[in-house]
Amino acid sequence: MPTNLNLKIGVGFEGRAVGVSTNTAIATPMGPTTVLTSLLGSGKQVYERWLSPITMTTTGVTTINLLSGLSNPLGESISGTLAFGKILAVQIHHDTASPSPAVEAFGGTVGSLFQGPLGVTAAVTVTRGACFGFNMPASQTGWSVNSTAKNIELRNLGTTVATVKVLIAGIL
Repeated sequence: MPTNLNLKIGVGFEGRAVGVSTNTAIATPMGPTTVLTSLLGSGKQVYERWLSPITMTTTGVTTINLLSGLSNPLGESISGTLAFGKILAVQIHHDTASPSPAVEAFGGTVGSLFQGPLGVTAAVTVTRGACFGFNMPASQTGWSVNSTAKNIELRNLGTTVATVKVLIAGIL
């Protein structure tokens, strides 16, 4: 009689960029709906964290440090020896009810910016009700997080408060 139990848990999300129907590169459904399932199936421990919601003051800046100060949905620390070593996916959702018309992600001046596949001069504007994200193909190991690539900066471009949600998925 078998005594082993194998359990796979898949976590996914999907969204559609709003208000950008003329840009087919981002107007199609997006989201790593199978990436986390594939990674869990391959024996990697995947951490994910919703920083939800983040309310940013007028022209405010929020910095997310991928090496410290984060915890997973169970309240366990994702810092120190358990900090992200590789990032597999990032999603930025600008709430449809947010008073601010736009936020900027992945640009900024905070230093040690993590930009994944976007390049060192990238900055992405996410309008109200839209989302932006990227994910690593399941066959790859992820984008490195280290002392020179650890911060995700979000900047409120509006003159009113902004509400955003951020999903970060990564491994040690």
